[in-house]
Amino acid sequence: MPIIDKKQMTEEDIKLNYITPALHSKDWKDKITMETQVKFTDGKINIHGNITLREKPKKADYILYINANNPIAIVEAKDNNHSVSYGMQQAIEYAKILDLPFAYSSNGDAFMEHDMLMGTEREIPIDDFPTPDELYLRFKRESNGCKGFSDEAISSYEVYFSLYQQLAGKSDNEEEESDEDAVEKFRKLFKPDFFDLNGDAYG
Repeated sequence: MPIIDKKQMTEEDIKLNYITPALHSKDWKDKITMETQVKFTDGKINIHGNITLREKPKKADYILYINANNPIAIVEAKDNNHSVSYGMQQAIEYAKILDLPFAYSSNGDAFMEHDMLMGTEREIPIDDFPTPDELYLRFKRESNGCKGFSDEAISSYEVYFSLYQQLAGKSDNEEEESDEDAVEKFRKLFKPDFFDLNGDAYG
């Protein structure tokens, strides 16, 4: 029983008491970055005359992984004074930047899921979050216009994302380059022979 009312809890309290336990109960304990925000981009540098400003870096509350180099979902947390879907737009933005197939938001009452592959949304009870195996099978089944991915393509994606993590941040020294521009530049540098998470071929 929580020692304070749920509506009085901070976002960190909601994560600690509700969201993290819900994810752990579905076997994500060793496949998740959790508790502290995870910075996945440096802030974009904007140059205006002689003034150089760096925007705040983008951070995610949770990134869920199939293995060390293969993230599959992002979860944004909000306190319980917000709706379950309040963090969804932020989660979708981050999922697009990282090319992740699933985005979630939660306020501790439930999860809202956005399937980036199918364009669908649904609310999930707090104790019914999908397991790693369930998300992985959905990813394979729904990818490439629901034609699915081969195991070889999945393996290639792991390499692709690992290299993206190393190289995408190098664009910060250029003027007015967005995170989306950095991702597109990386795609032009490294063209894996498989379909991306949205079913489009690079080549």
